[in-house]
Amino acid sequence: MQELSLKERLLILSETIRMTEKAFAHWESATITPDELGEAAKEFFDKAAAAGNRADFQKVMWAYFGQLRNAHSNYIDRAAPIPHGGAFPLSLLESDGS
Repeated sequence: MQELSLKERLLILSETIRMTEKAFAHWESATITPDELGEAAKEFFDKAAAAGNRADFQKVMWAYFGQLRNAHSNYIDRAAPIPHGGAFPLSLLESDGS
C-alpha cells in the first residue's frame, strides 16, 4: 500500500472542507457552526500534517466528519486498512448526554 504524501493529505482535507462549506446542508446536527469551520480547518490541517500513515490520516478524516454528525458524510480510503478499534472507535465519538 502506498502512503499518502503530505501534499495529498492536505489536498484531500482542503477539498473536503471546501465542499463542506459549499454544500453541507445539515448544520443543525453538527457540533460546529459554519462560522467555526475556519478554526476547525486549522486544527485538522495540523492533525493531517502530523498523521504518520494512511490509517492515521483516515482517523483524522473520521474525526472531522464526526463533528458534522451526519450519516451521509464520511471518508473511506479503500487502500488503507481499518485502524485498530474498528471503523468508528469509541474514542472518536462524542457524547452530548442525550
